[in-house]
Amino acid sequence: GGNAIHVISSYISARDDTHVTVLSLFPGEADKLRDAIPDEGIRCINDLGDDVYGKPDAVIGKAEDVPQDLDIVVFALPSFTHEMYLKALKPYLKAGVTIGAMPGEGGFDLCAIHNLGSDFCRHSNLFALETLPWACRILEYGKKVEVLGTKKEVEVIVSPKHGTTKDEVVTEVLHKLVGRLPELDPADNF
Repeated sequence: GGNAIHVISSYISARDDTHVTVLSLFPGEADKLRDAIPDEGIRCINDLGDDVYGKPDAVIGKAEDVPQDLDIVVFALPSFTHEMYLKALKPYLKAGVTIGAMPGEGGFDLCAIHNLGSDFCRHSNLFALETLPWACRILEYGKKVEVLGTKKEVEVIVSPKHGTTKDEVVTEVLHKLVGRLPELDPADNF
C-alpha cells in the first residue's frame, strides 16, 4: 500500500475498460488498505489536470485470489520484493501476460526468467521502467495521494513476446497505465 500503488490503482481503476486487483503479500497490509479505501475510491491529486478517483475491484493478500484472466501485472514495488511476488504468482499466471515493474532496474528480466522460466517469458511481454513515472506522496492512507510531479521522460525496457514489437507494447499497453506523460523512451537493456 505504498505511494506508487495508490497512484496507479487510482489511475487505472478510474478507466471504464479495466478491472484492478491490488495484491499485497505483506501481513495485514491488504486488509488495512481495503478497509481504508472509501466508496468513491482513492483520490489522486493530479499535477496535469483534474483529480482522479479510482477504486480497485479487489485488494487481496493471497496470490491464489488473483483473477484468472490477468492481462497485465504491474509491480509498483521495491526491487527486493520482485522475486517474492513472482514466486507467489507463478502458479496463477498464463503465458502471454504483460508483466513488468516500475521501478524495474536491478535485473527484473533476469528475476522473471529465473522464477517464471525462459519459455514462459518468451511468450509474454516483460517491461521495466527505469523509475516511477511520477514523484508522489500519500496524503491520507487509502484515501488520498498527490502526484507532486509527472516526469517528462522515463526510459522503458521492453522484451516483447514472440511476434510483437517493442513499440506495440509501449503504445498499446504502457501508455494506458501511466497516461500520455511521461514519454516512454525505449532503452536497450534491463
